[in-house]
Amino acid sequence: MSFALSLFRDMAAAGFLYVLPGWALLRAFGPAAGLDWKMKAGLAPALSLPVYPLLYLAAKLAQVPVTGPLLLLPGALGAAGLVWMNRGFLADGTKSRGKILSALRTRPASDSVYFIVLLAVVFISRMIAVRGLAAPSWGDSVHHTMIVRLLIENQGLFSSWAPYAPMTTFTYHFGFHSAVAAWSFAAGVPAIQAVLAAGQVLNALAVLVLYPVGVRLGRSAWAGIGTVAVAGLFSVMPGFSVNWGRYTQLSSLVVIPVLIWFLDVFWRDPRRPKAGTVGLLSLLLAGVFMAHYRVAVISLSAVAAWTLRALWERRKSLGEWWFRLLRLIFAGLGAVVLISPWIPVIMGGWTPRRVGVTMRVDVGPRLSDIGLWKMIGYYIGRPFWIAGAASLGVALVRNRKTAADLVLWIGLAFAATNPYLLRLPGTGIISNFVLIAMLYVPIAWLAGSAVGEAAARLNRKTAGRLAVAAVFAAALVFGFDRQSRMVDPFFTMVERNDVAAFRWIRRNTPRKARFMTNATMAFNDTMAVGSDAGWWLPYFTRRWIPFLPLQFSAEQLPEGQDPRASTYLAREILATEGDPAKLARIFLREKLDYVFLGEKRGLAAHEAVELLPESWFRYNPYFIEEARFGAAMIWRFDAKAASANIAE
Repeated sequence: MSFALSLFRDMAAAGFLYVLPGWALLRAFGPAAGLDWKMKAGLAPALSLPVYPLLYLAAKLAQVPVTGPLLLLPGALGAAGLVWMNRGFLADGTKSRGKILSALRTRPASDSVYFIVLLAVVFISRMIAVRGLAAPSWGDSVHHTMIVRLLIENQGLFSSWAPYAPMTTFTYHFGFHSAVAAWSFAAGVPAIQAVLAAGQVLNALAVLVLYPVGVRLGRSAWAGIGTVAVAGLFSVMPGFSVNWGRYTQLSSLVVIPVLIWFLDVFWRDPRRPKAGTVGLLSLLLAGVFMAHYRVAVISLSAVAAWTLRALWERRKSLGEWWFRLLRLIFAGLGAVVLISPWIPVIMGGWTPRRVGVTMRVDVGPRLSDIGLWKMIGYYIGRPFWIAGAASLGVALVRNRKTAADLVLWIGLAFAATNPYLLRLPGTGIISNFVLIAMLYVPIAWLAGSAVGEAAARLNRKTAGRLAVAAVFAAALVFGFDRQSRMVDPFFTMVERNDVAAFRWIRRNTPRKARFMTNATMAFNDTMAVGSDAGWWLPYFTRRWIPFLPLQFSAEQLPEGQDPRASTYLAREILATEGDPAKLARIFLREKLDYVFLGEKRGLAAHEAVELLPESWFRYNPYFIEEARFGAAMIWRFDAKAASANIAE
């Protein structure tokens, strides 16, 4: 399929799956009065995404298989609902045709034109970035893609990870994965292509959803456009998340900005929030939790920040504050009801026990990764960070209320991430990386508001409009080039030659064959993780490797299986230094049949040391080269020869 056709398909799938359901919900239940189409487009994705994990939970309760038609139902219902809610307009054919023709003849507002062009550049640049990738990048993508495939193959939620990994529970947040499973059916692509495409669509949507708060902060459409431009063209994040495979965090960042918009409307709108608004708040809170457990805590920091600010603003009318607080509590209880079927499942994994460890104050400093703040320039980009700080200073003077809300939110989130600084338990529940990587959200709002205000003023005169157009065009060119080249080859694990090798393995090795692959020590040398395409071997071939997906640390393993076994094995192999006899003894003991060397040769990781150098096998009498595809190689271990010549 040509890129143009795939782009059209992806745009259609994005609109059908991730926009229509939320747009219909907003139209039916939300404070949609007075919102133009740009605002609705910015709010709809966050209301759409939570539908899919909740659909899986409902299907689990009803014991109904989750098939393609069921996953397409939210989009179909969204389209039908919008048609029904606009039935009066559509029924009057003469009137509706007249309005449409009049709209086509009328020159569109300049901010709408800029908005459409900007979104097109943001979307297309992200889809171009992943052209040619054989698989999503880096280690998190391994288990994300496995989960999507397992959801599809099991037609619903599962417990066993067979045949890809020997894990017996599934307690992970699956908001992203359920939405991608829907994408797989809608676009007609396998799980691995669905993760790549849907992941980049969410990358673009994480920018689009900043628009509504940008408008509220800057009090103009231009402020919203400035926000989208700053985050979508200039910021390192969220674009760079494609390299880390941090798709679950990315999907939660599609929801949080809209949650904040709803909170701002909830507390500041003179009209009391209706039941529909409360219901949508429940949906958003549940959606953040199902997308990412840790980011859910940061979302609660936002709830606390806006609630405390409202208490100060309404200190002379506490009755109204208490009334709205009660409704907010109802929204929270509604969210708990929505996710309640999943809570017992979470309790069956290791996550609750790991949280229990963090609840001791004395382990706080040991679990803290506060030192990551030294790298804020890397994660955010120094010019972007400086611009955000300057814009904050301006906003605190010119738009003190909303700017103060953002400062209070990030301050509470920082305290929740590093509670040991306040002598409180819970350090380690949230990584500082999670907070740093999402700082582009408030920075884009602040910087974008300043940019938008300047554009709005200049746009009043002809010379100013020309200046705005010129700067906008230059920004589009710069941003398109920057975002379309965002994929860093260092983080790619699977190359085309690896895929060819996997194809050979499927055709030429026994189903029960056990492979040894490259790995490296990570997490302060406490865990061995895959360091090239070998980590993907179970997904592509359904063959066994010793190195489990990263998610294994939160799941249960079969009784008697030591979760540290692969780490011990990697250390033991490294200690042989390639000695043929020592290496053969390990392979005999572990009943290993083959060695797979990926194209990257174990170097797709920071400070990686190649665990299995080719030289170890080239002159080893117990290993036979079976196939080579570029630098990707398969070696067979001759167990009979080793058994005959090596004394145990």
